[in-house]
Amino acid sequence: HNLRIAEKLQPLAVVFARSYEEVVRASSCAESLGIAVAGQSGRHSYTPYCETRCLLVNVHSLQDVHINAAAGTAMLGAGLNLGQAYALLSDHGYTIPSGTCPSVGLGGSTLGGGQGILNRMHGLAIDQ
Repeated sequence: HNLRIAEKLQPLAVVFARSYEEVVRASSCAESLGIAVAGQSGRHSYTPYCETRCLLVNVHSLQDVHINAAAGTAMLGAGLNLGQAYALLSDHGYTIPSGTCPSVGLGGSTLGGGQGILNRMHGLAIDQ
């Protein structure tokens, strides 16, 4: 948690989504009520996303991994952190161009660009 911004956070509610369907339902409900939605994947952020009243959707539980070796693709759950993602991909001979802090959430890192040591060679994670 970032204690420098904790007092700025003003979520009306926090949804700890257990499925992608719950993310969609919570977001749709908030939208129908005119409430802004902010996402959170690993709770390791420097930016307060709910400085105004909003619904905060935490996707930490969405940690599924699907690797399609034939296609050379993988789908990683937004709730994984970078350390988990790197370890799981490495087991199959893959990696992603992203950050170097293992405790950062994959979802937030990717939406922030996913900057890391492989960017010159492979671009940003968000571009993949």
